[in-house]
Amino acid sequence: MMSEDEHRVPQLHFWPTEEHAAYCAIDQWGKTVPEMIDLDDFIEEWLPGMIADGINPSIFYNRNNSVSIEIQTLKEDIEEELKNY
Repeated sequence: MMSEDEHRVPQLHFWPTEEHAAYCAIDQWGKTVPEMIDLDDFIEEWLPGMIADGINPSIFYNRNNSVSIEIQTLKEDIEEELKNY
C-alpha cells in the first residue's frame, strides 16, 4: 500500500508478517490482500526501484505511525542483521 508523508513524498508500506499487514487493511485499504516479498528481491529489486521512483519506505505501520528510514540505511541494517544467520 502507498500513502504520502507530511511532505507529500510517496511512501510504500511494509510489514514483517502477513498478520501485521492484515491488521492495517481497513478503511481505504479494506479490500487489499497482503503479499509476501522475497528478501533478496526486496534488497536487489524493490529498494533500488524505490530510489529511482522517489518513494520512501514506511516500515511496520500500525494504524497510527511507522518507521520512516533512508533506503540506504535500511539496506545496510538488513545486510548487517543477515550476518547473524
